[in-house]
Amino acid sequence: MDSLEEKIEVLQKISQELEPSFKERESLNEQVRAFANHFLENIETYPAYVEEDAVIEKLTFNSGKKTLKELLTNFNSEVVLKGIKPASGKHLGYVPGGGIYTAALGDFLASVTNEYAGMYYASPGAVTMENELLNWMKKIFNFPKEAVGNLTSGGSIANLIALTAARDKYQIKNDKIQKSVIYLSPQAHHCIHKALRIIGLEDIKVRLLELDEFSKINTAKLAKIIQEDLKNGLNPFMVIASAGTTDTGAIDPLSTIGEITKNFNLWYHIDAAYGGFFILTESKKKLFKGIELADSLVIDPHKGLFLPYGIGAVLIKDKKAVFHSHHYTADYMQDANTVAAQINPADVSPELTKHYRGLRMWLPLQIHGIEP
Repeated sequence: MDSLEEKIEVLQKISQELEPSFKERESLNEQVRAFANHFLENIETYPAYVEEDAVIEKLTFNSGKKTLKELLTNFNSEVVLKGIKPASGKHLGYVPGGGIYTAALGDFLASVTNEYAGMYYASPGAVTMENELLNWMKKIFNFPKEAVGNLTSGGSIANLIALTAARDKYQIKNDKIQKSVIYLSPQAHHCIHKALRIIGLEDIKVRLLELDEFSKINTAKLAKIIQEDLKNGLNPFMVIASAGTTDTGAIDPLSTIGEITKNFNLWYHIDAAYGGFFILTESKKKLFKGIELADSLVIDPHKGLFLPYGIGAVLIKDKKAVFHSHHYTADYMQDANTVAAQINPADVSPELTKHYRGLRMWLPLQIHGIEP
């Protein structure tokens, strides 16, 4: 019978294929580099959209091995050449443009080094990088230093985190759910409604507010509706405003809504995933006055900063409310549960295993600055 040592040596030889040599890596890198360069040099010749189904057989996985050359050919024909071309200058359907090339380099380095970005103990640098990006966004939107935040996969998870914090802050649970009220625009992004279902608030009362001629929330009627709901024994607890609706790009009256929520002691959430980063432009900055009044704010770097999908962000002023839902300890993480010098991303998000997505934002900001 083979010894354990002999078995390990056999398995090591088998697994060695997963560790290509320097020469093999250079060959793989060159093929991918050539493919990427060809794509970028010819992107303007591609149509913005091709309506054609993918050939399933070319993308189905089976036990047989294929060369990278063959796989790149299938990737090109079934993925790159079909559907929407977000990287193309011809694509004007949504805010995202082509993923910035230096962000792709960040993703490459993140995957190669495979840093675990969920806990400070595991990667102090990766967590510090994420928190410094969040601190930069706090300054942009005039949020307090004590606010917490998270880099998410996009606006959907960012909104989910924010609405969960609001729910827990106001203890919206059990019989209180059906008496509680949320106020928002009919043009609010549908991920808000998805999030409400996910966090157990499907039966909450949702007031779709009347809009003015510019598709913005009518604040005078908002205050009256809240007063009426209070008189009727209901429990208003949150107003959701938009800083750039997907349908029309409308920015709700952020300052006035902030005053209303303060007067009625309601949670104020602003979904600025679509338009938030336009605050960096001098011509549009004034439109965002009052955004600093929000209790929670969502912005999408993969929209306004033109980064690759998917990277969103959420900022929340009430750390205790966020930690109530997301902070947890486990015996196997005893070494990681020391007092950290930084907020652990895993403590403010549903994610424990977390992609090192901060590098795709940090690298292009450091190389290009914010001026472009």
